[in-house]
Amino acid sequence: MGANDETELADLLGRLRNPDLPRGMRGLQEDAARRLLTESAVALEELARECDELREVAETRARETEGEGGPADAEAVGRALVAATSVGDGLRASAEADASRIVAAGRVEAERIVEAARAEAAEIRAEAEHEGAAIAARSNAFLDLARAALARLDELSAPGAQPGRGTVAPPELPSGGNGSEPPAGPEQVSAD
Repeated sequence: MGANDETELADLLGRLRNPDLPRGMRGLQEDAARRLLTESAVALEELARECDELREVAETRARETEGEGGPADAEAVGRALVAATSVGDGLRASAEADASRIVAAGRVEAERIVEAARAEAAEIRAEAEHEGAAIAARSNAFLDLARAALARLDELSAPGAQPGRGTVAPPELPSGGNGSEPPAGPEQVSAD
């Protein structure tokens, strides 16, 4: 692993520890999160491969130097092998923890979005029910008015009916609650 590779690895680890992923309309942008996780997986594979190569080199050197330098060289190789394994395991654990944290943050964001959508749907449902009730009330008042008008017409068209006697004022329509007013009655009509 060269100096440039180490810089790239340090940059990747920094982005994994403190991800700054773009946010879309519904939370984290999935493609950006997937790219970061893919880069992490590639880096981990390279580290694992390099760790295996170092282990093989250390074991080969340990076998070659067993007869030459004695136990002191074998101990140095063993320490190097343990250190390389420890570093690789630490990097892998750190990357896995960072990836888990990113996935958990994505889940939390998704749950927040779903809950907001549910709340908005409930609000729209309540509003629709309210409007439906207002429309039903106006329809019933209109039907009552029409029935009264028909009853009055029946009275007036009955044989021997006397206009102006026994008239009942028709019920008034309720106001719509949305700024609409009931139709103008005779007292509200202007004489133009």
